[in-house]
Amino acid sequence: MPTQSISKRTLPWRFYSIVAVAGGLILAIFIYSQTGTEQTAPASSPAHAANDVFGPGVLTGSDGGTSLAKQEEEHYPLAPGGLTADASQHLVINDALLQVINFYLLEQAPSNRADVLQRYLAKSLPPPAYAEAAQILAHYQSYMKAHDDLLAGQNLGGQDFGSRSRNIERLLTWREQRDRLRLNMLGDKVAQAWYQNDDLRFKEVLDELHEAASAAPPQEDQRGAASHSLSNDEQREQGMQEILDKETKSFNTLAIEGQQWTRNFAAFLAASNRINQQSGVSTFERDSQIQALLVKTFPTEAERQRARDLAP
Repeated sequence: MPTQSISKRTLPWRFYSIVAVAGGLILAIFIYSQTGTEQTAPASSPAHAANDVFGPGVLTGSDGGTSLAKQEEEHYPLAPGGLTADASQHLVINDALLQVINFYLLEQAPSNRADVLQRYLAKSLPPPAYAEAAQILAHYQSYMKAHDDLLAGQNLGGQDFGSRSRNIERLLTWREQRDRLRLNMLGDKVAQAWYQNDDLRFKEVLDELHEAASAAPPQEDQRGAASHSLSNDEQREQGMQEILDKETKSFNTLAIEGQQWTRNFAAFLAASNRINQQSGVSTFERDSQIQALLVKTFPTEAERQRARDLAP
């Protein structure tokens, strides 16, 4: 019986102890939850909210930025290939590099085409070669502007073959000034790799015109005879005219023509696709329609051949 009496006396104290411990735990949990709420509040501070801006450059390095760049590249026309680096990861300076640069700078219309070119170079080349390509690109862009400024002072545009034949001295002066500009702004290595073959053809035309001008006296009747003699070989004269046109054309004009060609090519591909989707039409008839479309869209054989090479 004494034991039972002790149990009855001690039971309330044990009960009160359990209740006190439980109450303490509940109070601790409540205080911790309030403290945690206060610590997470700075996450919505103005300093953090100011960074929630979406636009070019803001998402660089993030998954979002990579996604945006990828979407842009997927909708961009396919650039020419041929960019290479040597065994030491240095840039190989060749005609392919010039074709890629001109493809972006002269044939594409978007205002950010230079930035897209930079990304293409970075993606296509190892870091040492990319650094060299980026430097060449900067020099080339400066050269393009200086070239057009110098050319504008020569007043060589819009002349027919006969007029240029009689103004050979101005053409020779232009060639000398342009070559010096290339060496100063691009360097001998780049100038040789990019322009050696074109310079040789240009020199041959100028030498031939200069020799013809030196051999003939300046009288009007003899100039007419010389002009008549040239017209007997129309194909050769046309080839010489094309070289003169190319070597005396501004980058601004090249950009206008290049972007127009890109639009024409896109239209040609779309129309060709519609022709190929025609039902009940033979393969021969489809090919004939596409050939007629090719001739109608591109005025020169060189443009047509390029379209054939690029078409899928």
